[in-house]
Amino acid sequence: QSTGGYMTSNHEQPSLPIVDATFLLTPDQSPQRTQAIKNLLHACENVGFFYLVNHGVPTSLLQKLLSLTKDFHSLPEEQKAQIKATEAFKGYYAAGEHSGDNKHASIEFGTESTRTHEKSWKILLSPNRYPSSLPELPSILEQYIQRLKPIGYAILDSILEGLKVSKSSLESLRESSDWFWWLRMLGYPPNSGTAGSHTDYGFLTFLLQDGLGGLQIKDPRSDRWIDVTPVPDSLVLNLGDMLCEISGGRLKATVHRVMNLKDDFRVSVAFFYDPPLDTKISMLRWMGDSKDGEDKDEYGDYFVRKMNKNYH
Repeated sequence: QSTGGYMTSNHEQPSLPIVDATFLLTPDQSPQRTQAIKNLLHACENVGFFYLVNHGVPTSLLQKLLSLTKDFHSLPEEQKAQIKATEAFKGYYAAGEHSGDNKHASIEFGTESTRTHEKSWKILLSPNRYPSSLPELPSILEQYIQRLKPIGYAILDSILEGLKVSKSSLESLRESSDWFWWLRMLGYPPNSGTAGSHTDYGFLTFLLQDGLGGLQIKDPRSDRWIDVTPVPDSLVLNLGDMLCEISGGRLKATVHRVMNLKDDFRVSVAFFYDPPLDTKISMLRWMGDSKDGEDKDEYGDYFVRKMNKNYH
């Protein structure tokens, strides 16, 4: 149910703000868009997580992707091991292979490119690896990704408009090359307990969760863990560390975790939307803050460092 724009969980605790994407996906200036941006900024500054509704991604596509995620994690271990992750981080990770106390399994995909260069982050652009027993998966993933990329850009565009920051930098980034994406099809075994609490390290995360629940955030407003109750046809969005940092802390990157105490296998799909890997971090200092040293790096350098820490 909804109370003043916030969802309430089964325990009637205040949960996440609801952001209606209808007027964020059109650049037309209107009172409705102004209000929608105000609602979005309030969610980003106070919670760092929100439900996105009326996003336009077909329900049938969301359901099909969740179904394929469950199908993948139901495959025999020897079949999944055929596409075991490489040093490029793409492929299958069995439960417990991530660093920390994470108990989930995953299959990982990301932007591909055949461009040849000597960048340290070029491994991130290596070919994706798909399970041969799920021939529909590449097409369904492509449809989903092509739906989310313009939504991600529109959300960032709206955040900058709300912060009254010049959007020329964002526009130049869009023109320089394609924005980088990463996608994880996650599986949490029954009664696997709590997966490690963390913040995401990029810009935007879109989470598609099944109906089991289990996602919790540490609410910055109360410092309490609260449930992110699944809301049909919604996507859960949250902000990452880099977006928080370049806003001078004005935007929130909120700690979250997954707790599966149920007898069922939980699945979710996380899509990460980030700047082009060749973007100089100094170009992202829209709010004027700077970190000596790191500013000389490209975004790909930052991303690889974070991936190495999480995956090795």
